[in-house]
Amino acid sequence: MLVDDGIAYFAAGLFPVEGVYLYAVRAEDGQLVWCNDAWGRKARGLLSPQGYLLASKKRLFAPQGRGLPVAFDRNEGRFLLQVGSATQIGGTYALLVGDCLFAGTEKLSAYMEKPGAKFAQFAFFAGRQLIVTRDFSYMMTDREMLALDRTTYPKASLLRGAVVSKRYRLVNEVVLPKRNVQKFTAAVKQHEQTLNTLDQQIAELAKNGETRAKQLAALKTQRAAVAKKLEADAKSLATTKAEVARLEQEMNSVEEQRKKAEADMAASVKWRCPAECPEALILAGDVLFAGGKDKVIAINTPTGKRLWTGKVEGTAKGLAVAAGHLFVSTDTGAIYCFGPACGSSSHAGRFRARGAGPISMPTRATPPAATTNS
Repeated sequence: MLVDDGIAYFAAGLFPVEGVYLYAVRAEDGQLVWCNDAWGRKARGLLSPQGYLLASKKRLFAPQGRGLPVAFDRNEGRFLLQVGSATQIGGTYALLVGDCLFAGTEKLSAYMEKPGAKFAQFAFFAGRQLIVTRDFSYMMTDREMLALDRTTYPKASLLRGAVVSKRYRLVNEVVLPKRNVQKFTAAVKQHEQTLNTLDQQIAELAKNGETRAKQLAALKTQRAAVAKKLEADAKSLATTKAEVARLEQEMNSVEEQRKKAEADMAASVKWRCPAECPEALILAGDVLFAGGKDKVIAINTPTGKRLWTGKVEGTAKGLAVAAGHLFVSTDTGAIYCFGPACGSSSHAGRFRARGAGPISMPTRATPPAATTNS
């Protein structure tokens, strides 16, 4: 559910064939503003809302399990478009920053709204979590956190994505010509051997004069046919070799472009910090908090230095900061609270691990037992 400007938006349903619904109601009293119950009716429809809804001034975005997010008119609930291509892999993770939408799984793609109500891709992020600020994008991969310059990184990443796709296409495109080179080379060799054998037979028969004239004529006819095949296959071999050489030259050029793009991407990295916390990421002030298996970490954004590491049981899936405290929910159902020790007032002191500075022990809150109404 998303609540914004007094309106609550929520979706229901998972499989299009069973019905998928999108609602907008007044948050104050639940009065219906609009309902879209038609956009998922197709039996083989691809629209399946999963993940947190996102809202811009005019649009409502619904992430999907396999496809990229779909956009609706925020005022009317009318379906507008699917971001990107229907063949691109999406996921439940999505982030909206101004007119930029970030979505994907395992790797994230960035899209910007263009004239004509379309979204054009402008960057790739080979990470699982992303925080975007005015100057930097902070990306968490499975192994590390990186700070990326928003001015230079997008163009370099998009170029690398394009050249990698082009190289993949060329690698597949050159396979058949290379096989044909082998085939034509073998055929030419076989034709040459056959011609050599026929020439020997013709020379032997020619010694007998007119007594073998009929057999000699047949061999000459056979030789002419083989010579014709040799000429055709030799021509095809030369053409195919030239095609392979052209594709390999193009691949070499693409490889140079890839290296340059990766160098530009590397130059866009302000800092990187080893961290295996790809499950959750938030930013509070100038501190990044990331969650992973059995731990949560804090990283200083100006320097990329790790401030502290906190231990939890299970995988940290949800993070929130309020009143100088960090709240962490895990897949065990437990909720942890990390807070300052008494007398600690400095910004750094509020988020230091036990042993690295003043901090109170984390408190653990377990969910209350379930109750039923009779």
